[in-house]
Amino acid sequence: MKRPTWATVISVLGIIFSLMGMLGAGQDITMPMMMQFQKQVFTQIQEVHEKEAQSEGSENEAGEEFDRMAESMEKMWNTPTWFGAFSVSTGLLKFLICGFGLFAYITLLQVKPFSIKLVYWALSLAIGLTVLKGAISVASMSLMVMVMGIGSVFGLMANIVLLIVVATADKSSFRYAGPSAG
Repeated sequence: MKRPTWATVISVLGIIFSLMGMLGAGQDITMPMMMQFQKQVFTQIQEVHEKEAQSEGSENEAGEEFDRMAESMEKMWNTPTWFGAFSVSTGLLKFLICGFGLFAYITLLQVKPFSIKLVYWALSLAIGLTVLKGAISVASMSLMVMVMGIGSVFGLMANIVLLIVVATADKSSFRYAGPSAG
């Protein structure tokens, strides 16, 4: 049976978004370690700056600017104690959901009769996880966590559009016709 154009477009976009989501999941998983590393590097830079300021005996304009930057960085790194576990666990969950989505979009591309249900599940799970992460991010009142949550808005909107297209499209090509005679 001929594959509908909408199924090809949704499959290609879904595969791209799934792969991008898997990369993003890797970033979520490593985020606590990267933040810790950045904090250590910045602390070392701050210590060097303080030693230089003590040896010069006075603070100059650049030193005051550095202090303001240091305060901003401390606010950014001030995340809730649960953030590390949250980031890793949602990253792993996102990786699994995106992997499932990748499978669903490949079956959609192959015009398998069960692919529509898989795509509905994949999109619903992705939307649900994004909404959950967004709600927790806003509730955390942590700048860094909220910024990470805001970054998911594009993915949420893209998944909603994909879901609407799949829900409203003609799915007659995906009906099981039984064994063909002859």
